[in-house]
Amino acid sequence: LDLVVSRLDEEILLRNEQAGEQEHNTMGRLRFPVKLVVVDSIAATARRDFGGGRGNGNSHSISDAPQRVKAMLRIAQMLKRIADQMHVAIVVINQVEKVDERSES
Repeated sequence: LDLVVSRLDEEILLRNEQAGEQEHNTMGRLRFPVKLVVVDSIAATARRDFGGGRGNGNSHSISDAPQRVKAMLRIAQMLKRIADQMHVAIVVINQVEKVDERSES
């Protein structure tokens, strides 16, 4: 995810430049400048990289939590910098699910 976020500002710049050139290029698809970026399920990557910490058979454990939080904070800082520098809104959403430890047989 770090790699994707680090390339996000380059992609926004490229798309906005292409949208600005649209006036001069009447051939091809219509492009609009980027004003909103939506990041869906940001925690899914953290669960994949660091495990869920729920004893789900993963080799990762609750002791990975500080590293997971540090990675999420780093990503949040990168997204905030991109929002400030590129003048775009960034919305981060996440699916929340309740895990029922009881099994009904």
